Amino acid sequence: MSFTIATTIDEALTALGKGARPIAGGTDLVVGARHGKAALPADLVAIDRIDELGGVELDSTGVRVGALMSHAELMTDPVIVGSYTAIADSS
Repeated sequence: MSFTIATTIDEALTALGKGARPIAGGTDLVVGARHGKAALPADLVAIDRIDELGGVELDSTGVRVGALMSHAELMTDPVIVGSYTAIADSS
């Protein structure tokens, strides 16, 4: 078993290219393994320290919500609360 902590997208892609599974916490993997739903993958790459996967960006075409944004962060983000209330309300 290997565990890689990626801090850049390139690091994550390199590890994923070798067959690793991405995780951002991994609770679901552990719970699933304990209940016999699925074995833990042999190789994991943590993506939760990749800054580019978080945050909210607003530009002339709309809003980009990072894949690592939590529901709690979306509910309180000024851009989301101010201009995209449906997203904040659904979080």
